[in-house]
Amino acid sequence: MRRLSVGVIALVLCISVVALAQTTAPAEQPTTQAADKAPWIIEHLKAGGLTTVVQIIVSVLGLGVAIERLVHLRRGTIIPTALAQDAIQLA
Repeated sequence: MRRLSVGVIALVLCISVVALAQTTAPAEQPTTQAADKAPWIIEHLKAGGLTTVVQIIVSVLGLGVAIERLVHLRRGTIIPTALAQDAIQLA
């Protein structure tokens, strides 16, 4: 798991460096006909460029890691068994 985390961090850093190194040309205004056909999210992605795409990828990866950690969270790690039994006896 640790190797996977290090690999993901390295990948994110490499993509971020590439995104920062690229210069983006000013976005051209789409014609009204093209703007009507293209969904609004694609227009925002084009306007944001590679940096926006990298942010979306990193957000999805972070959400995946958070969900994976929640799924593998153990009750015994958070609340020791002895503490839980003591609480039940006090109630």
